Amino acid sequence: MTRLAAVLTVVGAIAASGCAEEAGPDRGAMDGSRDPPSAKPGQWNGDLSGGDFSQYDVQVWGPDDATVVTSPARPGYRYAAKLTTNARASDGLRRVHLHGRYNFSEGETIFYGNSVLIPSSFPSRWDGHQLLLEFFGPPWTGSPFVSLGLIPGTPLQFTAGALADLATFEAQRDVWHDFVWKLKFSRNPAVGYVKLWHRVQGQGDYRRIAFSNGQTTVDAATLKSDDAGQTHPVLGNYHTNNQSPRTIYHAANVAARTFASAAPE
Repeated sequence: MTRLAAVLTVVGAIAASGCAEEAGPDRGAMDGSRDPPSAKPGQWNGDLSGGDFSQYDVQVWGPDDATVVTSPARPGYRYAAKLTTNARASDGLRRVHLHGRYNFSEGETIFYGNSVLIPSSFPSRWDGHQLLLEFFGPPWTGSPFVSLGLIPGTPLQFTAGALADLATFEAQRDVWHDFVWKLKFSRNPAVGYVKLWHRVQGQGDYRRIAFSNGQTTVDAATLKSDDAGQTHPVLGNYHTNNQSPRTIYHAANVAARTFASAAPE
């Protein structure tokens, strides 16, 4: 299978397998409220600096699905989120979500930084989708327009960008991957866009990611047409139900107005 075919297969699996979040109480235990968000415009820090999940609404289906840990911690930060899919959700899928308390609005331009670590125990083969980060919200219809996920194989591959125009690049294990997104949020594909930078922590500078269109910018709708004003960052470990539990680590999430303010240290 070619890389493009693999990407299209994953995209199709996401759409077909119910990547849309469920509404109502069946969405699992979620602490806190989605409305109003706690952050000021253009400013939200989800770095877990309090040693807890007070910066997030936590959505889990098992008591040990989401924990704050000090190892592995990304250098420069004390804590990371360990997300393990121990339990199945009510729809049979395996997922754990941290909902960042920041809502993106129509016309807003944001730099968003995040770090992800994939442990050596993570599988190389699976069926269906594996999502790590979504920019999504109520009414949770269809698939997120902007996301970060994984494609199985040796080596693993990240898949990132807008739903219609994804980039793929190697996902090394047991290292922190730093990302900076520049996102223009809009329901209008002529207004919205996605840009992305990536580096392996400690291994050089950020590099611009080219998408499948060959460009480093994707012009696309980044909000759903039915967006209810609560699209927000959703950190996760979300995959199909016929797989065993697996773990992902997240750190250094922040929404800001500049690249320097958003980039993991």
